[in-house]
Amino acid sequence: MSKSKQEDRQEDRTVKFTDYAIDKYQYNFDTINTKSVGIKLENSGLKGLKLTQYKTSKKKIFNITG
Repeated sequence: MSKSKQEDRQEDRTVKFTDYAIDKYQYNFDTINTKSVGIKLENSGLKGLKLTQYKTSKKKIFNITG
């Protein structure tokens, strides 16, 4: 079965919750026209925890939604 475009994009935005994985992850902003992107974290232990990366500064911050 083929996956939808949204599922493909969501898989690209998933990172393990480790220092090494978060430091090494860089989102490719060439494919999307936005100032920031939310990244889902695997096995963080906190529901709604996301990592946000900004396009211009490449900074990453944690956000909890909910």
